[in-house]
Amino acid sequence: MSAALKSPSAIKKRRNRGELHVVVTQKHRRAIQKLVAWGKQNARTFPWRSRRTAFRVLIAEKLLQQTAARNVLTEAYRRLVAYCPTPSQLARADVQRLQHIVEPLGFIYRAKELKRLGKVLTSEHNGRVPADLRSLLNLPGIGDYTARAVLSFAFGARIPVVDTNIARFLHRFFGLASPIPANPARSTALSKLAAEIMPPGKSSAFNFALLDLCAAVCTPSAPKCEICPLKNTCFTGRLRLSTKRNQLQRNRIERLRGELNAARSRRNRRLHS
Repeated sequence: MSAALKSPSAIKKRRNRGELHVVVTQKHRRAIQKLVAWGKQNARTFPWRSRRTAFRVLIAEKLLQQTAARNVLTEAYRRLVAYCPTPSQLARADVQRLQHIVEPLGFIYRAKELKRLGKVLTSEHNGRVPADLRSLLNLPGIGDYTARAVLSFAFGARIPVVDTNIARFLHRFFGLASPIPANPARSTALSKLAAEIMPPGKSSAFNFALLDLCAAVCTPSAPKCEICPLKNTCFTGRLRLSTKRNQLQRNRIERLRGELNAARSRRNRRLHS
């Protein structure tokens, strides 16, 4: 293992009041530009991304709470926005029909939350999705992550979107030793770090690329570091790949040693035959 991997110069190990003392270098910023370019080429296709309105993004993020983006969610989203394309229609929706739509997701209670959401948007926001964090957080069933996702994806706000997967990425990328918070969306330190590496004018593209990278490459249990566009900069990726190369080298040496011993044994047998 190299000295750089043992003691990364980009990280100051002291911590104060829960803050992360990380120096973001130009190498980090160039790597993030590669990530955004990778995201354009490898973006996942979802209906709430192709037709983005504030209300559609809000509905999608609400359904995505505690649910993976899979086919059953996509179908529930399509049925929901077809039945309730506006906040006022959602406010007047039949709860049982809403329950039938969201039932495959496993959280029937969301039907009543969705109806309350439509009512509040209609009565307090003139049928519009608010474009500020405080107002979004005051909506029924909307937490920190969902509010920030709406601001980024619907309004293009320069705001980081940090869930558990993105928090894990930040820890791996910078080699952070501190534990991942139970609720990363509320971590001021992680949000500041994500905001610092966010390219100017590309907040939505950056956040989408991070989500897609964490879904396809930087996975929780078996990250595919060898195909990651950040493998030459990511602290954990470099460490994993270095360990893998060392293991391959050790395996090669053992194989060559075995072949040499076998050749010696054959030669000795010939000499004594």
